[in-house]
Amino acid sequence: MKLDTIGVMSMGDMGSGVAGVLRQHGYNVITSLENRSKDSIIRARENKITDIEV
Repeated sequence: MKLDTIGVMSMGDMGSGVAGVLRQHGYNVITSLENRSKDSIIRARENKITDIEV
């Protein structure tokens, strides 16, 4: 089974950094930005992380 989508729970400094590296290696990264700070939303968008909008 090939893994192509990975969920990251938090888009803080560390989570967004990990998500960015995963994206650079070709993975689709998802998260929920509900009730997250403006900074977390910006980091997710900069790293092209998909918001699943739960």
